[in-house]
Parts: sequence; C-alpha cells; structure tokens
Amino acid sequence: MKTARTIFAMLKADFLERTRRTAFLLTLCLVLYMGIEVNLGEILIKLDSYRGIYNSAWVGSLMALVITFFLGLIGFYLVKDTIRRDERSGVGQIIASTPLTRVQYLLGKWLSNFTLLASLVALLAVLAVLMQFFHQEEAQLHTWALLAPLLFIALPMMALVAALAVFFETIPWLKGGFGNLVYFGVFLGLVMVGIFLPQCPWLDVVGLSLVGENMKAAAAAAFPAYQGTFTLAMISDKPLQTFVWNGLDWTPGLIAMRLLWLAAALGVVLLGSLFFDRFDPRRTVRQHAPQKNAPVETRA
Repeated sequence: MKTARTIFAMLKADFLERTRRTAFLLTLCLVLYMGIEVNLGEILIKLDSYRGIYNSAWVGSLMALVITFFLGLIGFYLVKDTIRRDERSGVGQIIASTPLTRVQYLLGKWLSNFTLLASLVALLAVLAVLMQFFHQEEAQLHTWALLAPLLFIALPMMALVAALAVFFETIPWLKGGFGNLVYFGVFLGLVMVGIFLPQCPWLDVVGLSLVGENMKAAAAAAFPAYQGTFTLAMISDKPLQTFVWNGLDWTPGLIAMRLLWLAAALGVVLLGSLFFDRFDPRRTVRQHAPQKNAPVETRA
C-alpha cells in the first residue's frame, strides 16, 4: 500500500508539472486541430471511392486510428526527457537518497507518461461523440461501439509509447537526438507490421490491419466493384459512396489480445530498470575517471 501511495504521489506531481509546460499546451492545440479536421471530414478513412457512414463504430475506429498514428508519433517526444529533467533539476539526487527503488521510480514515470497521453485520448473521445451528432448520418449513439476502439486500440498504443519513452531514457546512447531518430524508425516499423502482416493481428499494436481488414470486407460485401484499397489520410475529395459498418466484434479473446500490449509495455519498463542507474553519482565518476594504466605523455 505504501508503495502504491508513493508511486501515485510521484505520478500526480509529475503530471501536474508537465501540464503546465508549453510543449503540452502546443500539443493540446494540435490535438484539438486534428480533432476538428476529423469532425469536418478532412481526415478520413477512404476505401476506393467509398466510406462507412458516420455511425458510432466508424467514428470511434476512425478516431482511434488517428490517435495511434498522430499521438503514437509525437506523443513520444511530448513525454520523453522526464528522467533527464529530474537529473538536471536536482530532484534525481534527492530520489537517490530515498528508499524508492528503480522499478518504483520508472513505474511512476511510465504511469505519468500514460496519464498525460490518456488525457489527450479522452479529449478526442469527446470530439468523437460530437462528430457523430455533427454529421447526423446515424442519430443513435452506441457508447460501447464508439468507445471500445479508443479503449482497446488507442490506449494500449499510448501505454507502449509511454513505456518506450521511459526505456529510451535509461539507455545512455538513446537519451538524446539519436534516440529520437531511432524511435521514428521504431514507429515506422510498428506501422509497417500493420500494413504488411494483416494475417498477424496480434502484432498490430497500431490497429491498422485489425480495423482495416474488417472494413475492407464490409466494403467488398456492399460494393462488388471495390478494389481493396484502404487509406487513412487528410483528403479533400468528391463525396464518397457510403455503406454501413457495424464495427469489430469485441469478443473476450480480442480484448485480451489488445490488453496484452499493456503487459508488453510493462515489460519494456521493467527491462529499462535493468539499465537505469537511479542517479548514482558513482557511475558517472566511473565513466569519467582516467584509467589507472593509461600512458602519460611527457614533453622534453
């Protein structure tokens, strides 16, 4: 219980501090802009010249995929550097003198990262509800159909992004700009899995094949001329023909498959604890201390 209170206190303090930062406010503005663009139909899912009507299932899944692509990328850079900030501010040295373990500290940072990203997902969930009423293509709101993609597609992705941000800060050569480039490659790899391995939906944390293959099957059933394309993009195009897509069947097995990504994210954090020095000054001294047997240059 004491450990849980300690982690929660650290999470709360870290979350409140970061919501006051300029980077968070700028990201919040970008998220609002993105949500408005989705509501206006400027960002959409297009299957050839077709799309699903804006019912709860379509709106929730569209918003979930937008989140995994947009926040899956920039969210990492938003939450990264929290450990380095503690190191620079002197908080790390205080933590080093407390009984707080490496695992507890990193769990607190992971949960803080996740809470920050989840708050942005919650904001977009509200915009998704407004989106259905704005387009009025289906009057009835089905709460589960709308929220399930956000809960089981968007949030597991945010948990993984939050964990990777912590892990990168525990590896010295991934802390800085090079680590930012490496994450960009990691993110592209996660997207490529969703594009090229639709037969392996359990590897698709982004949710692209999970949602896309189901939507393509519905489009093919409604329109025999459908050629099989699937595009998520910012598109200004002529009006598209519509069909009804009732969403994924969120069985217990499918939900468990998606929640496994939470376990994977936790595993990434625990792996990072093996490399985290917990602000130990002796490690820095060892890294910069001269070698005992190093040759000494003399001048005549």
